[in-house]
Amino acid sequence: MTRFGLIQIDNRHTFSEIVNGFRVSPYMQDHILYFSQMAVFEDAAMILEKTLRVKASDTMGYRMVQTYGQLVSTDIVQPDSVPAFPEAERIYAMADGSMLFTDTGWQEVKAGRVFSQEVWSETGISDKRGHIEQSEYAAHLGIMDGFKEKFSPILDSYKNLENELIWLSDGAPWMEKWISQDYPNATMILDFWHPMDRLAKFAGAVITDKAEKNKWVEQSKSWLQESELGKVIAEIKRISKSGMEEQTEILLNYLENNSWRMDYKQYLSRGLFIGSGAIESTNKTLVQARMKKSGQRWSDTGAQNMLNLRVLNMSNKWDVVLKYVKNHNVSQMRA
Repeated sequence: MTRFGLIQIDNRHTFSEIVNGFRVSPYMQDHILYFSQMAVFEDAAMILEKTLRVKASDTMGYRMVQTYGQLVSTDIVQPDSVPAFPEAERIYAMADGSMLFTDTGWQEVKAGRVFSQEVWSETGISDKRGHIEQSEYAAHLGIMDGFKEKFSPILDSYKNLENELIWLSDGAPWMEKWISQDYPNATMILDFWHPMDRLAKFAGAVITDKAEKNKWVEQSKSWLQESELGKVIAEIKRISKSGMEEQTEILLNYLENNSWRMDYKQYLSRGLFIGSGAIESTNKTLVQARMKKSGQRWSDTGAQNMLNLRVLNMSNKWDVVLKYVKNHNVSQMRA
């Protein structure tokens, strides 16, 4: 046996990856994969050289991501034998989308996040940012059905919680239809800040005095928290101006159509969070931080393979990747 840094050459290896003429041990493959899903491939290669004193090209990282990202795809759609929060009495589920530049133009990546109430340190209504210690994630580039296939196995683990499975969203119709059909007993909440944002924009368009506008917005916020939507609607009609008929009607329809999931007084009395900032931050940390760098463009397959690895890493399921690294014979990978 010969050693070169942390690279081990041995005829008993089942791998044939080559870096500078040396076979790469599973240990080293783990590091190349991990760095490559955390940083752009060129930076990952530099980190590997700086930290482990081993040279591996950015091409090596790219090819490993494509190979192992595809291999783990079957595991992602399988339900866990033991859910991440087996003792949880209340689970939050959220989903949202962000755009990614691909070979066929801008496409949406749908991301989902699940966590228990016990791991969020701040309340959903607070202006402070909470810290979530552990989450389960799903991500899919493309159509709704592909995302549901990845996210449903996670949600199914908590279906027995019934109304303590809390679905927080921005109100996208496809999500509400899906949850209503597959998880009919779940509590569905419209993220509090989405109607507040619409109300603030409306007030800014009809109230010229800044202090008066801010006062109106704060009063509307208080009414929403008390589930007095009727007062908010009456105020919208009162202050609406000529020429604002269309904008007023759109806002009123939005509030009336979503009123069934805006009982914020009841939600707060149950101790529920009513803000979906956790999924908005997921778009940044899961997708954009690695995949929306300047000049990046992805193939559909390449993007999904990268998403698969990032989902497993952020869900504390990297052992799924290691299972393939240790046992799979991958051939024809060269630096």
